[in-house]
Amino acid sequence: MMWFTILYIILALGADGAIFYFTGLYNYPYFYWVPILAFPILYVLVFGLSLLILLICALPINVNKEVEKPSKFARFLVTQIVRQINFFSFSIVKRSGFYKIPHDEPYVIIYNHVSNFDPMFIMDYLHKDKIICVTKPSNKKIPIAGPYIHKAGYISINREDPKEGAKAILKAVEYIQKGYGSIAIAPEGTRMKDGHLGAFHPGSLQVAYHTHAPIVVCGFKGTGKLSKNAFKKPSKINMDILEVYRYENYQDITPGVLTNQIVELYKEYLKEE
Repeated sequence: MMWFTILYIILALGADGAIFYFTGLYNYPYFYWVPILAFPILYVLVFGLSLLILLICALPINVNKEVEKPSKFARFLVTQIVRQINFFSFSIVKRSGFYKIPHDEPYVIIYNHVSNFDPMFIMDYLHKDKIICVTKPSNKKIPIAGPYIHKAGYISINREDPKEGAKAILKAVEYIQKGYGSIAIAPEGTRMKDGHLGAFHPGSLQVAYHTHAPIVVCGFKGTGKLSKNAFKKPSKINMDILEVYRYENYQDITPGVLTNQIVELYKEYLKEE
């Protein structure tokens, strides 16, 4: 549930009603349209005030200090922030294959990476599975959201430093083994803005191989248009669970071979676009 949205609506309606009442506008029938016009403005003001509060509360958070256990409260805040962003993106998301997801155990979910919204949709629609994203270090420096991303246990990975990459994989393995959540990672490592698949890194699957966790293959279509369509028209997005590999399905396959199989799966999926 979008708790922040509900809270913003309640506060905006309360402020709207208070202004209408205490200014005496209710005595003038021809001013009844004022609350209708004032509501969206008050909603934006309440939203802005909440961001300011979150910013102030985030100041003491040290993003350079390692997180031993992800904060449930920080994850809740990140989810609500993401839901607000998704809400304002005016996207229409058509989902399929979600029944395949093993919600009763931690898993590794991988996805083709076209837009910054890709992981946001995963964080939003699969929030009950306590999604922990593998992300680039710079994301933890994002104003307001960055510190909470860090406290929520999101794992930074510097792909240009093998030691740092191995450290990130071990952290993800630890989180799954301790039941802290499921891991979301983009095997391409970076966004492919042209919509085509980039080179997949077999190392992205190592977390699953070390933990014997299911691998959920998620496909996105249409997210690359979100920035272009922003505030102009709704964007139609497809979020599809293409396949789920249980450990017994991949235990005898090398990461390289499995990566090739998944790449072919994505190619077949994307050619229909």
